Amino acid sequence: MVEDVKSRPDDTRTFSLEARSLAPSHAAVRKCVIVASHPRSGTHLTIDFIRRNFPKLNTDLRIWQSAGGLYWNLDNTSSTGPGGRFPITRGGHVIAKTHKGGVCFDIDHVIERCGTANVLCIYPFRLFSRTIKGFAEFMSFRGSISEFVETEDRFFGLDRSVADCVTYHAKTWLQNTAQRTIFLNIDNLIRDPIRAAAALEAQLDEPAVELDRRLPHSKRWKGGKISELYERMTGRESTAVVVYRSAVSWHGEAERRQIDRRFEDIWAALQSRQIN
Repeated sequence: MVEDVKSRPDDTRTFSLEARSLAPSHAAVRKCVIVASHPRSGTHLTIDFIRRNFPKLNTDLRIWQSAGGLYWNLDNTSSTGPGGRFPITRGGHVIAKTHKGGVCFDIDHVIERCGTANVLCIYPFRLFSRTIKGFAEFMSFRGSISEFVETEDRFFGLDRSVADCVTYHAKTWLQNTAQRTIFLNIDNLIRDPIRAAAALEAQLDEPAVELDRRLPHSKRWKGGKISELYERMTGRESTAVVVYRSAVSWHGEAERRQIDRRFEDIWAALQSRQIN
């Protein structure tokens, strides 16, 4: 059973968005698509998959502009896009991302800036063992994954373990009712991108284009200056944040399975809501 997170109001405030200082935009948009996710759970793959398969949700950049101009980072109050405004896609939409949680997610400032109440939140998720391994690398942890999940979380600023915060984050979006939220299984998206594109087509109310390859390429050469130059010259398939830290490793397959069993209740709740 998934615990009702609304019973813990003191914790949820740290999961709310912190972008109120952004000035209103002068351009109204048709729809705002917010990719709301836990770090290392498929955030940029979701953004790039949408951009590749739904061109009206892609943004044209000048060669000198960075990949950050392809989406609105709601967690960064200085991220307002070129010219002091958030990026507008070819079809008049906005793609945004946040790692904040959903219970106290304040949608009012997004509606005010975008000029529309047409907001869709997409929560990507994958096997928790994969998310946590990537998160450990992102946080520069040295040690086993089993040790990492018991450490105090340093990303969200809550007095909780990594395991508790990972679970809590998913619960806040499962129980969020302030705006329409859909759940996208990233493992399934990679296995069957055609089905994922069809599922998103119905939710985004935009046609997916015909493609021989629906999955975007990852960044070449593990990121870096050469990779960035290549992306700028060839159309920017990837907005991914490349982690250069040494990879943590599993102490055998049994440890990985043990981690996934630990999160089996919240995993089942997410699967019950997935669109793909």
